[in-house]
Amino acid sequence: MSDASRLPAELAALLAGGSVEPAPLAGHRSTVRRVHWPDGRVRYWKHAPRSGPGEGAELLDAEAQRLRWLQGHLPVPEVVAHLTDPDDGSVHLVTTGLPGRPATAAHLAGDVLAHLAAIGRGLRRVHELPIDSCPFRTGLDERLALAAERLELGLVDPATFEPAYARYTPERLYELLAAARPDGEEDLVVVHGDPSLPNLLLDTAGVCGYVDLGRCGVADRHLDLAICARSIARNIDREALGPFLAAYGPETPSLARIDFYVLLDEFF
Repeated sequence: MSDASRLPAELAALLAGGSVEPAPLAGHRSTVRRVHWPDGRVRYWKHAPRSGPGEGAELLDAEAQRLRWLQGHLPVPEVVAHLTDPDDGSVHLVTTGLPGRPATAAHLAGDVLAHLAAIGRGLRRVHELPIDSCPFRTGLDERLALAAERLELGLVDPATFEPAYARYTPERLYELLAAARPDGEEDLVVVHGDPSLPNLLLDTAGVCGYVDLGRCGVADRHLDLAICARSIARNIDREALGPFLAAYGPETPSLARIDFYVLLDEFF
């Protein structure tokens, strides 16, 4: 590796002899690389600076904790190394790879309805995990407080807003968010936290892997439903939402709550 001299010694030794290439994965202020060796080993290496709450190094720290808890519960990557660079405080996370392909439209082949059903069942599988044993809480109070903190620190970028919200300043959008807070108790489950289609891996049997789990925790199921539904509408078609929700399960989701959590996600 050409940049091995700038890496922490433990990480340089771990990645020695591997070929590094960019990975087609989205990161929240992080870079993602795929490392592979002639013997067939593959690792994914994420690196992020200390950029702010809810992103970057903080999110990688959270992901490492959640991946360790999720072992034995879901097919997720194993943590190979998780360390902080003593020079700049940035975080490196190295994990194993998983089989399957991201459930994006470019990879859908054959029966699209079958793929939508697999996505719905795969999300349901996450939501059936026992909440009492989950040590992570990412409920509405916590997420609103984090959104407000990110807003105050100038970390909410209006250039990334959905077209429907592009005319608003971040401050005005937060006012609308607070006013739209759903009434009643949260419908609590263990959520993935960011189940967009690239973060769900499919094989012929269904969802075979889950990645980017730094926001996993106990929260309202509509958080996941909103993010997954928006990703389906973007990558496949809005008409695909019906089959996805039908496969997800018998509950009739609240469209108002889904809209609220889509709005909330603008702050992350």
